[in-house]
Amino acid sequence: MTGAEAARTPDSGVRAAPLPTGVVALLDGLGAVALLTRDAVHAALRRAPEWRTIAEQLEQVGWRSLSIVNLTAFFTGMVLALQLGTYMARFGA
Repeated sequence: MTGAEAARTPDSGVRAAPLPTGVVALLDGLGAVALLTRDAVHAALRRAPEWRTIAEQLEQVGWRSLSIVNLTAFFTGMVLALQLGTYMARFGA
């Protein structure tokens, strides 16, 4: 081994302590989120938005889902009324 190679090669007798598994998993997750963010920004800036498609999706998600939202709210209200009625009867109201 030449002098230049020896200067670049770390001492084989000294080892760094391995990172705990949780730290490695955290860093792996952060790296994945960073790559996802990079890809999302790249895709968003790659071309102009298609306003007609965006308007169709807004209609699909908003207006066309209103019936299921109302049905869910109705049943949630019935459950709350039933539970509230039980507690009100317990206190004599």
